[in-house]
Amino acid sequence: MTPPSKPVEGTIWRVVGAPLVAGANAGPLSGGTVAVKDLFAVAGIARSGGVKAYLAEQEPQDESADAVRRLLAAGVSVTGVTHTDQFAFGLAGQNADWGTPVNLAAPTRIPGGSSSGSACAVRNGWTSIGLGTDTAGSIRVPSSYQGLWGFRPTHGSVSTDGVLALAPSFDTVSWLTRDASTLAAVGDVLLPADTATAPLRAVWSSDVNAVADPDVQEKVEHAAQLLDADPLPPLPDLAEWTAAFRTVQAHEAWAEHGEWLTAHPGASPPMSRAGSPRDAM
Repeated sequence: MTPPSKPVEGTIWRVVGAPLVAGANAGPLSGGTVAVKDLFAVAGIARSGGVKAYLAEQEPQDESADAVRRLLAAGVSVTGVTHTDQFAFGLAGQNADWGTPVNLAAPTRIPGGSSSGSACAVRNGWTSIGLGTDTAGSIRVPSSYQGLWGFRPTHGSVSTDGVLALAPSFDTVSWLTRDASTLAAVGDVLLPADTATAPLRAVWSSDVNAVADPDVQEKVEHAAQLLDADPLPPLPDLAEWTAAFRTVQAHEAWAEHGEWLTAHPGASPPMSRAGSPRDAM
């Protein structure tokens, strides 16, 4: 399926091309295509961070973000730049300026955010890869909601150079695909070289699983058995962990964007959907 030709102001694409930026003629991911979340610098394109008023003040980027450059060098072409929740502070996939993309996996449901645009581009078959960020679940949530493969690597393992920050202590370059082999192939390009030789070990937490709905709990337990996953030791109180995370994340987000938001009252709706997927519904 080819991407639509003119949805520049659509709910998924802010800028789209055929391609927007061509990848190298040869490489390990030659022929691949990527939808890039509108936090990443793409040379010649201004970033919006999901906010029209912010975009109006930005100049085109001089060079692409490190992760984008790596994918281009590996033969991946950038199909377009995709929408995100305002400054990526959300898990619903809704945007007051550009609207909410349709979740084709469940059309009556939200797409999940904040990498919703990239997720929908992959789910619709318009690209093979969706490049995004995951601070509090912004790849894992839309992947779950749309039946995709999503991966959040260890924080700091992939450079965030050229990525508009939300909360740097948690911001993580991440990606999603329609299949496991493509997911792994992207990892071979973006992850450190020694990752391939690291021992693989699946783990799971009964404390975390207990928070899920019963049908999800059953599926996770079944998957843990199939993977022979090691159980994690008991975790500290999850409510306290969540409260601590929200406090630090909000502090860092305000440090990054508070000055601009104060100078532009009403430019972005309140940042109140960064907690859990349940908060975003």
